[in-house]
Amino acid sequence: MMGIALARCEVPDELVDRLSNRVTHRGDGEPEVQFLYRQRPRVLPVWHHGRLVIMPWAGWCPLEELESRAWSERRPKQADIPATYCVDRGIWYQVKEGIRGVIVQNQVYPITQPASHYYRVMTRSERMPLLIGESF
Repeated sequence: MMGIALARCEVPDELVDRLSNRVTHRGDGEPEVQFLYRQRPRVLPVWHHGRLVIMPWAGWCPLEELESRAWSERRPKQADIPATYCVDRGIWYQVKEGIRGVIVQNQVYPITQPASHYYRVMTRSERMPLLIGESF
């Protein structure tokens, strides 16, 4: 996963004011706010303590490493990254709720897992995000 888009209507106005350079339209769709890994600064929206905040996007966290407790010294805290769409290798796909992530030292890491066959064929990627409430 190399980025997400969140429907503009899902982002509070005070955040949109700070993110105006990320507001865009894809095709004939509604306005959306895009968060791409190649953009600087690298940031993602995160639900944190009941509020939508913007945090630095530090990289990715493999689910296998979380499950093996390899990240335990970092004290990761669960986070939900809201998203309407995700993009991987140029392929945009719709998501229902968003992506699971972890926060470490005020930075967010989307959780990834080995790609399903469907996801691998669709994006040519070996890893896929851990989606909230759905799977490929």
